[in-house]
Amino acid sequence: MSGAPSLMMLLGDSLEAVYREAGDLEERGKCFQAFHLLLRVAEVGPPPLAARALNNAAVILSEHGFEDDARELLRSALRQDANCAEARENLACLGERSS
Repeated sequence: MSGAPSLMMLLGDSLEAVYREAGDLEERGKCFQAFHLLLRVAEVGPPPLAARALNNAAVILSEHGFEDDARELLRSALRQDANCAEARENLACLGERSS
């Protein structure tokens, strides 16, 4: 008997839809709603998607003057997916080298 399905298994492709909705919200100037959705995706998404979500959340923070918090999220993104080029580039733009 298998265990209960994970949230990721239940949501499937809808996590990508939530990620896209966050992007749409950000484009419409609703950055706080977008930030919230991105963090939810990062909590339950698979590493590549979680890293992209954390990267985008970090961009929102940086754009609003929260650069230290943005760096922290970018480092988290790289822990999720060390190959996340956007997170690596954004961290470098914020003056920090990633390893």
